[in-house]
Amino acid sequence: IIMAKEEWAKKLYWASVKYRILSIDGMSAMVEVENISDIPFIVRKSANEKITLPAKKIIRTKFTAPGTVTIENIYIGHKQNLVLDLPTE
Repeated sequence: IIMAKEEWAKKLYWASVKYRILSIDGMSAMVEVENISDIPFIVRKSANEKITLPAKKIIRTKFTAPGTVTIENIYIGHKQNLVLDLPTE
């Protein structure tokens, strides 16, 4: 679990995780996600779906485009998780 000011939490996440869009089909995108850090990140993609980005691994997954995700193991306030907009390019 990470606790930080929002600006630092965003910098940490974007320095650790790289997204590469492989294809877009309507409102969803197949994305390759690389976590170059030693920290696994728990990403809530929707109300019913979350994934773990394992440390030092690459995974492929679908995301709704455009969209936001919640990083469940990064807190920026009391019971407030980091929420990020996904890259569109």
